[in-house]
Amino acid sequence: MHLPTHFFLSWAVAEVKPLSFRDRWLVAMTGIAPDLDGLGIIQGVESFQKWHHTFGHALPSGICILTIAILLSKQKSLVPWLCLGTYYLHILCDFFGSGGPEGSSWPILFFWPVSDVAYYSPYQWELNSPINITITILAILALIFLGARRERTPMELFSKSLDQKIVEVFKRWTPNWR
Repeated sequence: MHLPTHFFLSWAVAEVKPLSFRDRWLVAMTGIAPDLDGLGIIQGVESFQKWHHTFGHALPSGICILTIAILLSKQKSLVPWLCLGTYYLHILCDFFGSGGPEGSSWPILFFWPVSDVAYYSPYQWELNSPINITITILAILALIFLGARRERTPMELFSKSLDQKIVEVFKRWTPNWR
């Protein structure tokens, strides 16, 4: 799945319960953290293909994410579990929704670096498939609904005033949803 879709889904999870600003961002960021192993793209496509879906998508990273969430979260009884949930939601989405356009599969090396066993989904669909597009659209609709209801959007990280303008638009779009 594409990075924005991972982020939108993670933000929706972060909005399940009222959380502090820091806890919302912690939950949302752990949902995109697995793609840190995709930064190899900076060195070129070959590096990206070698490293993506390795260390960021592996069990040890999930354990690190949980540890960081425990240390940084304010609501320690809930937020670490939401972080772990968004982390593994990312893995699950990639396991099923990251196929290549020519029918190739993109594996998850879940036990990397202990094991190089690659896990392939026999049901993996293409990255640009109608399923991924539908999931992205539904996630955007969730952001609109949650933005109108909670009176905040992911834009709050960058600009509170712009965030409030977006919220006002979302409220106009969804007068009967709240």
